[in-house]
Amino acid sequence: MKSKHSLYAPKCNQCDSDLILVKESIEILPDFLTPITTTTYRCSDKSCQKSIDKKTSERIQLQLEQDTAKRDRIKKKTDYKKISLH
Repeated sequence: MKSKHSLYAPKCNQCDSDLILVKESIEILPDFLTPITTTTYRCSDKSCQKSIDKKTSERIQLQLEQDTAKRDRIKKKTDYKKISLH
């Protein structure tokens, strides 16, 4: 039986180049009926992949900043409530 990856060649959404399989992991969780498959690809066009990596890094950085700001707002709110109660 052939692997499902050999039946088709996934394409990059940005440049339509072929994607290269980097990693595939299969998790079997007790509460799920089917296994969860996580597949990681990279673009075969190096300049496109570099651009994607940069955008991903910026997105992750923004998410971290937003998470930190949210924690700070929650902390201020709870600290204010503690001060108000005394």
